[in-house]
Formats: sequence, structure tokens, C-alpha cells
Amino acid sequence: MENEKEILGKLDEIFAVLKNQKDVMNLDQFCEYSGLSYSSVYELTSSNSIAFYRPTGKLIFFEKGEVDKWLLSNRVRTYAEIVREKNN
Repeated sequence: MENEKEILGKLDEIFAVLKNQKDVMNLDQFCEYSGLSYSSVYELTSSNSIAFYRPTGKLIFFEKGEVDKWLLSNRVRTYAEIVREKNN
């Protein structure tokens, strides 16, 4: 019975996290999600190296799908992939 309560409690926590996930992130959320510092993000936005939105002219926001795509860009091939391509 106690184990069942623990499991239900953990499920409630998971549902709460999933419910709070958003498609749009503010600067703080973006930094936490990406692991980048504020200064790194400032450099990226000021050089237009990453897509962002500025609806009020001051605050900036990021779309999660675009962030994920950007974070997964410039994939580095493994050594095995390079050897396989060379042999083909």
C-alpha cells in the first residue's frame, strides 16, 4: 500500500512537470534549458546567430522547437562514420 502511494505521488510530480512545459521560453528558461550563460545568449542574439522573438521590443523569447533544432545543429560525425564513408 505504501509503495502504491509512492508511485502515485511520483506520477503526480511527473504530470505537473509535463503540464508546465511550454512551447515558448523566456531568457531565464532558455538559459536553464540550453545550459548557456546570459552572456553567451546575448552574443548569440546580438549577432542574430539564433532565432528569437521580441514582441514588446524589450523582452526576448525563444520557440522550443527552434531551440531544439538549433541545439542539434552542426552534428559531428563519429570516427566510425568517417571510416565507413571513406570505405564506401
